Amino acid sequence: MTDPLVNDPTPQREHLTELIAGLKEKEAMQEIFRMLASGSKPAHVMDCCMQGMRDVGKQFEKGRYFIAALIMAGEIMRRATLLLEPYLPRQTHNRAMGVILLGTILGDIHDLGKNLFALLARCEGYEVVDLGVDVAPERFLAEARKIGPDLVGISCVLSSTLPDLKKAVELLHGELPKGDVNVIIGGSYVDENVFGHVQADHWASDAARGIQNCNSIIAEKKKISGSER
Repeated sequence: MTDPLVNDPTPQREHLTELIAGLKEKEAMQEIFRMLASGSKPAHVMDCCMQGMRDVGKQFEKGRYFIAALIMAGEIMRRATLLLEPYLPRQTHNRAMGVILLGTILGDIHDLGKNLFALLARCEGYEVVDLGVDVAPERFLAEARKIGPDLVGISCVLSSTLPDLKKAVELLHGELPKGDVNVIIGGSYVDENVFGHVQADHWASDAARGIQNCNSIIAEKKKISGSER
């Protein structure tokens, strides 16, 4: 069976990728319609979109794009996904990197950092399941059991939520099979001391570093998985 991504012409791939990386929403939607009409495989079109999103993420990390650009890129990707989703096999187009379960801990309704992290993660190609804010420790555990994520990201901005943050980490570590999921915490309140107290697997001081940690975790998991075969 041939790979549909290999058979498509490179110029189409480059053009759509550049349109998304350049935040040209209208032109990108037109190009998606044109590519589908001309016979491009939907999986290939999605691959082009994801490459464009990764380029946006790189521009942000280099300081060339700001939060407004990430928000715009997220809207472009949302529209592209709506167009392409009916044509794609369920859950095969956005699980290549891994699945992240994300939320802000119980008692905290801050979501700016969490949302920024989610945008960057999607730029990298992760599937992000965002539970929102004020999420109870028990819900993190229930959702983790349901979807089997590679990572659980918990945001914490308020010091008053530390007991629930610790409880969430303990539940995930205690109730899930060892090694199944990595817990990463972040937020303006999180530092080395908080990390040590709650005993999460990883922590990050900002969204960009959080993504770097996630990439390292996934790379190590794939390396271990490959060595066990």
